[in-house]
Amino acid sequence: MARPKNATPTTKVTPTVPMPVYARLETLAAMGLYGSNPAEVARYIILRGLDDLTRAGVLPTGDL
Repeated sequence: MARPKNATPTTKVTPTVPMPVYARLETLAAMGLYGSNPAEVARYIILRGLDDLTRAGVLPTGDL
């Protein structure tokens, strides 16, 4: 099933990670809890990290 369109505008970011990190993203994708492929897992982890930094007061409150 296709994901619904985002109501919030998006932009593409292409992080480069070491192979062992990519392997971990693949492992998480195979588990299916955080996304179905390494890119979705990375997106989830980035958004979660930004949310954690916002809650800790490092970043200002804003929409994610």
